[in-house]
Amino acid sequence: MYKRQLYEQLVQEQRETERVYQHVQERRNELEAILRAIGDAVIVADAQLNLLLMNPVATRIFGVKPDVTSSMPLSQVIQHQDLNELLVSALNGEHGEALVKEILLPSADGQSSPTLQALASPIQAADGLPRGVVVVLRDVTSQKELERMKSSFLSVVSHELRTPLHSIKGFVDIILMGKTGEINETQTDFLRTVRQQTTHLQNLIDDLLEYSRLESGQVKLRLSEVSLTEVANAVIDKLKPLADQGQIRLLNKLPSRLASVEADRLRLEQVLTNLIDNAIKFTPPGGAITVLGKDLGADLQISVSDTGIGIPASALERIFDRFFQVDSSASRSYRGTGLGLTICKHIVEHHRGRIWAESEPNKGSTFHFVLPKRLSAKDDELLLDFLVLPKSRKRRGNSAH
Repeated sequence: MYKRQLYEQLVQEQRETERVYQHVQERRNELEAILRAIGDAVIVADAQLNLLLMNPVATRIFGVKPDVTSSMPLSQVIQHQDLNELLVSALNGEHGEALVKEILLPSADGQSSPTLQALASPIQAADGLPRGVVVVLRDVTSQKELERMKSSFLSVVSHELRTPLHSIKGFVDIILMGKTGEINETQTDFLRTVRQQTTHLQNLIDDLLEYSRLESGQVKLRLSEVSLTEVANAVIDKLKPLADQGQIRLLNKLPSRLASVEADRLRLEQVLTNLIDNAIKFTPPGGAITVLGKDLGADLQISVSDTGIGIPASALERIFDRFFQVDSSASRSYRGTGLGLTICKHIVEHHRGRIWAESEPNKGSTFHFVLPKRLSAKDDELLLDFLVLPKSRKRRGNSAH
């Protein structure tokens, strides 16, 4: 009797083992079917970076031989230094964060090198330790070429517009100075309107040219010891006549002895000019704009606050996107390219800082940006690439909104 019960128990355990094995095999088959159907390359490795899985797209992209089997070191299967370094960084990263990097493949037949966007994420065990890593690679060669063509087109068009615009503005100024003869009051009003509109058009063209230069990734930060107080004072003095013209009070409440930062002075002037000019544009007569600053220890924070029309909550997350306009209708009251805040974001983040906005409709907006006092970046990391933001550093101070 006892032997029979033991036998039945063994048979039941064997059947349960077979069911578990069948279930695992079905899940494995499902996973392999999903990987085969994915249009992007997918590679999975264990904690020792030995190959576990690779879909056909990855096999084709990297020219992996048919005799390759799982458990082989990935560095032997795919001899690509940037990819292997990305996987190591993902495994050793903090908090299981995913890493994104663009990698180039060797060019074939003299053609341009294919570009892949790699997203590597660690696979964590129940105890929180990494048990492997998965990387998804997407071919973005066409996208990069399209971006390059768009940038080239904008640059050419902007330069072509700039030359005749300078001529128009110059001739209008000559006529307004009376050097071509007397003009009546109506003609003067019309010519002043033409001059005002050409100035506005010039600002739009300058934004497009700056966009093209930054997008090329060849604008390098020129670092020096910079006093943010001096930069802010210079920008405020420059824009005060514009604020006075709009009947807006421009208040400077920066501390007189704010510590210096290691930064590109010209670029920081550009950031503050864009922020204050934006505040002037969206603040009605009788309003006020206040520039504030404070020391956060290892960082410095500058804030530009206005009493303007404010920004809807739904638009706050997108105001730093390229070409984004809160009011994108053709009849909108406030003109611009939608590039000013985008340029600010990239300049600040390439200084290893951050920028964000707080706002309430009809009650005004406040733009904050925080910069570290010291940079510890390699030379190649100080190139402003308009398409790719730098690696995020550990955030300090208040969190961005």
